[in-house]
Amino acid sequence: MYDKTHEPNEFTGESASDAAQQAARFFGLEEADLTVVVAAEGAISGAVGRTVVVAYPKNVTPKPPGAPGGGGGDEDRSRGRGRGRDSKERGRDRGGKGRRDREGGGREARQEQVSSEARADATPEESKGTAKGKLGPVGDFLIGAVERMVQGPFEVAESAEGDFLIYQLTGEASERLGGSDGRAIDALQLLANQVAKDLLEDSPRIVIDVAGEMADREASLTRLSERAAGRARETGRSVALDPMNSRDRRIVHMALKDESGLATMSIGEGRYRQVLVVPEGAPEFEEATASAQ
Repeated sequence: MYDKTHEPNEFTGESASDAAQQAARFFGLEEADLTVVVAAEGAISGAVGRTVVVAYPKNVTPKPPGAPGGGGGDEDRSRGRGRGRDSKERGRDRGGKGRRDREGGGREARQEQVSSEARADATPEESKGTAKGKLGPVGDFLIGAVERMVQGPFEVAESAEGDFLIYQLTGEASERLGGSDGRAIDALQLLANQVAKDLLEDSPRIVIDVAGEMADREASLTRLSERAAGRARETGRSVALDPMNSRDRRIVHMALKDESGLATMSIGEGRYRQVLVVPEGAPEFEEATASAQ
């Protein structure tokens, strides 16, 4: 895969200046050599009273790929879709609120990543972006940002779907970005949404779909949700899925929202949180039902 210092990463500090200094130390560059975007207040869960920035080098000479990526984005039950972390099945207690199990996408989801990760092992060609059709200012920004990451050639297509603007990335760069755990795309998406907020009047929600993997990921998470629901009903205990980003959590919530005798809720802090699948009769059921209102 590729060096995490050649992709967007996020940093949290007492101020934007403090966070930018952390970014400069992380990348080993001067602040002037970084592109730094300050996340809008309230855009990041678990960052109350602190400033979050996303930073990446303006111009870098990439090292041979081999390290996993970083970055991320969050908004609980927000609109949008994407990739999240895969997981392993295991169980644990929830203190005084009753027992709950844990379920993850583990083997199945990791198998879906193998081909992308294998392709990411080769040194990328020069990164050149091509627009497929007309692009607005956010699409132009994405082309420039991905080109700076030097992950190989790619194409970007823009389409509207309700309140969303969807950007589909295809080509070598998209395979490399998709070969990480999805956090590089999360960081790009956070940046793109900030650009949309600054440049577009209606400020649509930006969704980045890497090489058409969004539909595959949604199907995988739907199957995972159904297994978790079955287990919750069989055991009478809540089932906690491993932490995932906001788009994956939303897929799980939507997959189970019409299931009778079940409710879902997000737990934890930060942008990678857990979804709890709660059967009727479990200690958390009333809280989960209220949170879904």
